[in-house]
Amino acid sequence: MLIIDITKARPGTALVNVTRVRDRHPHVTDDQIQIICTTHQRPELARLYPGASALPGDSPTGVALARFIQKTFLNRAESFTPDAPLIVASYHPEVLELGDALPAEVRDRVHFTRVVVPSSDQLSAWPNDRLPLNEAIPHLLRVLREHNVSEQNARRRSQIPRLLSDDAVFQPIFATRWTGLTGILLKEAIRQRLVATDPRGGDAGDPWVWLPEPKSESSKASPAIAPPSPDRTDTGKIIDILRTLTYGPFSNVRETLFDALEESVQTKGTLGDVIESAVAGAKTKLQNATYPWRYVRRFLERLLTDVPVLLDESGNPVKPSFETLETRIAALANNWRNLLTGQIIYKAIVGAGAIPFDLVSLTEALFGQHTAQKEKLTRDAITSLLTNHRVVLDNDGALRAADNQVNLHAVPSAVS
Repeated sequence: MLIIDITKARPGTALVNVTRVRDRHPHVTDDQIQIICTTHQRPELARLYPGASALPGDSPTGVALARFIQKTFLNRAESFTPDAPLIVASYHPEVLELGDALPAEVRDRVHFTRVVVPSSDQLSAWPNDRLPLNEAIPHLLRVLREHNVSEQNARRRSQIPRLLSDDAVFQPIFATRWTGLTGILLKEAIRQRLVATDPRGGDAGDPWVWLPEPKSESSKASPAIAPPSPDRTDTGKIIDILRTLTYGPFSNVRETLFDALEESVQTKGTLGDVIESAVAGAKTKLQNATYPWRYVRRFLERLLTDVPVLLDESGNPVKPSFETLETRIAALANNWRNLLTGQIIYKAIVGAGAIPFDLVSLTEALFGQHTAQKEKLTRDAITSLLTNHRVVLDNDGALRAADNQVNLHAVPSAVS
């Protein structure tokens, strides 16, 4: 049996890495292969490996993954033989080191091997035989436009491979070549002044990238690469903070996502199924609208981790993790929407240091519009934060994080 841990593979490269490992073990048949991937990698692997074990999250730790492999596979190591051993391939040193802890009597039945990363010379050239670079640039610009990568909605350089690997044009290329190709593509687009970049936040190694606004003929010439304008409304500043923290707010889809989550919980499925069904349900409700759904999923997982409103059959809160992947979810905590909305506001307050107590701006940032009903939802969430002493209102009328925080991992267990 061959276990391939592909969770650390770069976006769009899971399939090619699985193939590389398989090629090193030609004696292993298809029915003897078990792949461990993240939920974000599953679509790439689904056609050839529909049975891949998809675990929640986007970047699992080596410690958590080692624990999962130990529990799921190594605890039955005695069922293998020296002639037909269990082979575990992984990037993570924590996984590879499990061999040192195996009992002496089963060490010859379990072999560990490292998933080898290709050398840098494989990243040096764009595959013009597959898609000429000058033809790839317009597709890059199209993908950035589809994901609204504007100056106000800039993405980090490290986030661009995910957008491209989901696209029908780039996916076949990224499935067989490493995503260092994104750097070649962006470099050429920046050289042509079609894409702008700036290391806001001081991170020159992972700069912000966006499509510059088209210039009118009457406008003065300006550099193609320029930092975004600081003249932002309070609404815009709140959105900027949340996006920098990769914490939504996804105002166009969030309420639909919450509706789909509520429906998903009613199926009494496992935690993994509930999250996957919620995102799929939201996508269906919005008629498969073009949206960065991987980031929506990651956002939902972070919310449910920070505020565990999912409850098991005993009424205990459950956070997404490897250990809870198969836990049955029976209900949602009372007032769960209020708790999740409040957490988004709290993150914005922590990120800014303080936010003016302006219900209009907060409502527009959270919901993309201001109505009396949306303002009430915002007010109720802030009231809950104040009541639970998570935030305080200072003498200047600004909301700040309180010094003493309640334990968010013990939300009320009464079901909705």
